[in-house]
Amino acid sequence: MIPIVRTLAKLPQVADSLAKFDIFGITEKSLGYSYYERIANLHLLCCLLKKLHLNLPVHVFGALDPLSVRTYAMAGADIFDGLTWIRFAYRGNRCVYLSNDILTQSDLNENFTEGRNAVYARNYLELLKLELELKDYRRTGNPERLKMDQATKSKVAFAINQAQHSDAYKKLVGVSSH
Repeated sequence: MIPIVRTLAKLPQVADSLAKFDIFGITEKSLGYSYYERIANLHLLCCLLKKLHLNLPVHVFGALDPLSVRTYAMAGADIFDGLTWIRFAYRGNRCVYLSNDILTQSDLNENFTEGRNAVYARNYLELLKLELELKDYRRTGNPERLKMDQATKSKVAFAINQAQHSDAYKKLVGVSSH
């Protein structure tokens, strides 16, 4: 894992200072070099904040595509942002190049500004649906509420489970009760 674990180990020393904040923010890229590392480190962060009685929602900067949002929500994150919604078209859990979506979803005579605006409107609607889905997931705690294929959900659950059995988790959070 990348050095974030060393940084997380210092959180107990600054817990009183962190309590003054409303949100804990972290960039997606700083969580790790792979999805496994990102999921494990994010889960470790969220569990450590709870252990320290810091009721801070975790904001992942740079993660707003539908699949990453669902993945990081399973790992414990609460707030997401990013620019994918204006760079790509959301199609299910995938991001499609804007121009390809315009080509496949619009009239060929439609100008690119109209096509882009149509994509932005569809993406906005997708984000509103995703918001409701995440609220339902938070309310129930049931990962089945997240619209992800079962194979991906299983991979995320596996990474979370592995994280809970890691040396870093045991050292910083304690024995997993999950």
